[in-house]
Amino acid sequence: MKNNLNLKHALAILLAAAMLCACLTGCGSTDADAIPARPDDYVPYQAPYVTGEDDDAGYEMPEQAAQEDARASVEVSAAKSDAESPVETERTSVEVSAAKSDAESSAVTESQPVDMSSLEAVAVLGRLVGNWSPAHAGGPLYQIEMDGAGNPYGLDWEYMPTGRDVKSAGRTVYADYVNACDWSLVFDVEFYKNAFPMLALQYDYDDELLTRHFQTVGVHEGRQGSGDFNLAAYVANCGEEVCDAFGEDWECYYFYYMLNHGAEQSVSTENTDGRYPLWLTVEMSRYQKDEFDAVNAYRAEAGVDPVTADPELMALACWRAWHDASTRTKAHDWMEENGDVLDGYMADMSVWHIAENTTKALNAVSSRDYMRVGLTAKCYYDSPRHYEAMIRENHLYFGCSELYYSAEHKMIAQFDMYTDEPSMSPRVCMP
Repeated sequence: MKNNLNLKHALAILLAAAMLCACLTGCGSTDADAIPARPDDYVPYQAPYVTGEDDDAGYEMPEQAAQEDARASVEVSAAKSDAESPVETERTSVEVSAAKSDAESSAVTESQPVDMSSLEAVAVLGRLVGNWSPAHAGGPLYQIEMDGAGNPYGLDWEYMPTGRDVKSAGRTVYADYVNACDWSLVFDVEFYKNAFPMLALQYDYDDELLTRHFQTVGVHEGRQGSGDFNLAAYVANCGEEVCDAFGEDWECYYFYYMLNHGAEQSVSTENTDGRYPLWLTVEMSRYQKDEFDAVNAYRAEAGVDPVTADPELMALACWRAWHDASTRTKAHDWMEENGDVLDGYMADMSVWHIAENTTKALNAVSSRDYMRVGLTAKCYYDSPRHYEAMIRENHLYFGCSELYYSAEHKMIAQFDMYTDEPSMSPRVCMP
């Protein structure tokens, strides 16, 4: 029986391989000098390389052995169970100790009515590093099940203490802090939509989902959530003891400011003349982090500079994958048919050029039989035109989507996106 199950699984993998296609296209203005490496025959909004499901030029996924080699080549570790380990984030420059005793962490909940606003208590939130989601608890398979989901546009993020087995303790502490704060001091949903228009697009302009995003992801990224409070400005002007307590645990600053607003309201927090950044880091899911690392590993192999994760490109890539899977849109059909709409999106981000790679599984009967970690980057690596987009020297800013799976349309979609300049909202950053 076990051998029969293994054979069935292998056949499912091979079936998935037969149905995958990878595609590449790019778009931008007609300024011939802005990107020197652009081909002479470049035409805006027209894909130079689009692969349909019947196109012999399409990418063929390697067999299972090659898949495992691909994962090893980008050092994708499956040593720890996702159910026990939080997803690593970009805040690697700060070592967050897991050596504190349970008594120290439990003191936060036991003494909340008295001192949850103290530096020491708020600093414990820094131990809730890493994001965890049920969508990422199934081993090396990371598809987001879209159909019937309460939030089909992105993950439902939750936080837990490092080095502890009981996730509910971390979620309870974090929820207590969220509920104790006056979020109007640091967040205005209309400002958030203007500051991050592609994030607003990804979350379907839903105020509730965008508020949840800010409270559970945006604060960890140091995002500006209102016109009156910019985190970088607060960090630059607050007391030295605050910075010493929190370091680069950005979420702690928001909670401390809100809980101590009477004492902290004299600290300058405005982003006058756009002198401070709108965000400080990018919080990624496990899948996005592995894709990001794989792309940079291939770029290092080619001798080019690494890409920098851009939050708006991340959001646009996720929206593209969600849209295509939910509508069974193949290849780059949306981009080719909606040039004017894409023009507007690029204007919202103040970028003129976007290139995208996409991999899609068509007729996917199960989300668990397709696209393991690191495999999409390997698809692009093995296809000359996708590889060229991946290692292009002027493609320095990067976004990648989750793997979105629609059982209704039997389709999985994933996107990587590149541009030569960072995104910026003209509605917030420019007069």
